[in-house]
Parts: sequence; structure tokens; C-alpha cells
Amino acid sequence: MRTLRFAVVAVAAATTFLAPTATAAPALCDGNWVGSFSAAPGFVNSTPPQNSTVRAIVVPHLGGETLRLTMTNRFGTQPLTVETTYVGRSVDGTAELVGGTNTPVTFDGRGTVTIPPGADIVSDAVRFDTVAFQPLAVSMYLGQAAATSEHFDAHQMSWLAMGSNAAADVGGQRFTVPYPLLPIVNRVDVEATAGRTIVTFGDSITDGFHNVPMQLGTFGANQRYPDYLARRVAATHPKVGVVSAGISGNQVTRDATPGFETTLGYGPSAVSRFDRDALAVPGVTDVILMEGTNDLASTFHAPSTIEQITAGLAELITRAHARGVRVHLGTIPPRTDVLAPPDAYASITAINNWIRTASEADSVVDFDATLRDPQNPAKLHPQFDSGDGIHPNSAGYQAMADTVDLATVLDGGPGPRCG
Repeated sequence: MRTLRFAVVAVAAATTFLAPTATAAPALCDGNWVGSFSAAPGFVNSTPPQNSTVRAIVVPHLGGETLRLTMTNRFGTQPLTVETTYVGRSVDGTAELVGGTNTPVTFDGRGTVTIPPGADIVSDAVRFDTVAFQPLAVSMYLGQAAATSEHFDAHQMSWLAMGSNAAADVGGQRFTVPYPLLPIVNRVDVEATAGRTIVTFGDSITDGFHNVPMQLGTFGANQRYPDYLARRVAATHPKVGVVSAGISGNQVTRDATPGFETTLGYGPSAVSRFDRDALAVPGVTDVILMEGTNDLASTFHAPSTIEQITAGLAELITRAHARGVRVHLGTIPPRTDVLAPPDAYASITAINNWIRTASEADSVVDFDATLRDPQNPAKLHPQFDSGDGIHPNSAGYQAMADTVDLATVLDGGPGPRCG
């Protein structure tokens, strides 16, 4: 039996995020573990289902014969008890499981785990044949839960079995309630000897949001730019995981507006969450970072200045470099959506000029050059616009993934500093 591992971060009430800006991340060289899936929590559900089972559907990017789960109570103010946890292979993202795959998950040898307020907890290793892009079902029975920390823009339907413990069920008959958010499950790691992880970190463009009608049509299709990038990487580097740390609406230097976290999953600022959502991912050697557009078009308070945004990005680069992690800084694509301020083009241009010429990033990923309309660089190219003037469509996300220079990102680098 091994020691139960957990990482406590700052406790946040349901209406306020109070994450620290520069706490040390856990050691990065964690055996042979590599990130296969992640979803950064950014939403507090203060009325989760009681005495019910959540069957959370997640799609791994990297396969392996052994996995472990990270489960979160990051924004809870009370302990969260998960009484039973299983992991199995979902049939096409449904609540039905492939026969013979539903496997119990333990925590320090116990089937029940209590996650302290503000903490993430890592499970014991589970012998399980994980296959890239074959969806997994993490089934968790909750008794009386005060609140759950969740990823808002999941792009994948999960399922609820109300009023019953159905975690061990292979069939999906009791999972009658669809649930479009992702609760509690923060990450799936797999063992990969000499493997490593690339973290894509950002806002809704990293999170894969489309204009709402297109969002409905692409739901569950794994057409975000990190998905396309994972497929590219897997073709030549089968031991490199690509995980997403995107949160829709996220800003570089400011947390979600107090009072709106429970309805808008914008989450803690990039500066607040970078250590745990990027630097704490096992095996991370490289972060592809793109944020800043939401700081310029803040809905509930005055926009951030260009200097505040670039200073925040510079801080993230410095913190990554201190851990031996490389940062590939993405330029900000143009926007002409309803929230775009009148000076959006000028501000984005100024930030992008800093990214290209003055930042200390290890490389630049020029998403702006890829996505903009060459006839009108203040706008997305029509073939890449999902219809709202800010979020790419699936072709745009594919183009973003193709913009990443794999030779630069995958050349190895010095690797993370552990200890």
C-alpha cells in the first residue's frame, strides 16, 4: 500500500477564486507517467446530484497499459467524498460500457476517497488498456456532496444515474440524465517509458469552442486544436502526450468576476492556475501558450492594458523556464465578435508584435498569421471562422494544429527540473 498523494491549492468559495500566483508545482519527473487527458476545472457546481452516480466521459490522447486518475475538489470549501470509482471503456461516448472493461479504482488501496477542500488527489495505478481516442467512462458514486469542481465547456456528454450507485454497471440503462459538463475528473495519466507531455494552455480557442450552432454539430467529435495536434504528434512520437489546459473565457491576469463563477466557467487567471494546470502535469517539457483576447474584451470590468497582458505572459514564461519547461507562445488571432472593443485590432497587433520580437519564449507559434484573412487582417479568414468572428471552425482548429512546428516542440530540450 502506498501513501495517498494529494496537492492542496488555495481554497476558493463558490463565488470567489483565491488561487496563489506563484506556488511551487509538484515534482514533474513522476516515474514514467505522462499526461493523456486533462480538463482544467473552472466552474463550481454548488448543487450537484445527491446519492447519485456520475459517469464522466473523457477521451485520452495517448494509450498505455496502466493508468491513473487525478480527481479534484479544487474549488470546494468542504471535503468531497467519492464512495466508489470505476473506469471502463465507453461505447462511442455513451453510458454503455464495453464488456469486461469496467475496473475498480482505488486510492491508497481503498475504494472510497475523501478529497480535502482545495485539493487534487491521484489514484493508485490501474492495469487498464487505454487506447488513444477511444473514450473512457469514469463512474463515481457520490453520497452527499456539497459542491463539485467541474470543467464547463467539456465538448463531450457525461451521464448521471440519479438516486443510485451504478458505478459498477456495464449497461447504461440507469444513466438517464445527460450532463454536458465534466465533474471531478481533472486528468488521466498513462505510463510511457521515456515519454513526455505537451500542454496546450489557453482560453476558449484552446478549449475548442465554436459558434453555438456549430458547437452543437461538433459536440463529441474531438475537433479541438489539441485533438488535431495529438493526432499529428502520435503519428511520429507514440510516447508523447498532448493535453489541454484551456478554459473558455479565461484571462491572463484576472480571475473570473466574483459572483459569476457558478454560471460562467471562466476560472482562475492564467497567472493563478499555470503551476497546477501546466507545470504540475507529469512529464511536461513544453507548453504551447495562447491567451490575452479575453483580457481585452472584459464583460464585467475595464479591459486589461497591453502592458498588463504582456507582463502576465512574461511571468508565465519565467516560471516555466525556472522549472526547465519550454514555452511556445502563440500569437492572438483577430476578432470581430460582438464583444470586441473598437481598438481590438490595434491591441492584438501590439501584443503580437511583442510576442514575435520581445518575449523570452522558446519559439513563436503564429496562429494569427494562419487564421487571419489576408485581404483584411483584422478578421478571421472566412474559411476558418465558425460564424461568430472570434472562434475558429474545425478547419481552423486543424490549421492551428498544423501551424505548430513539431521539429521545434519535439526536439527534446533539456527536460524538466525535478525535486
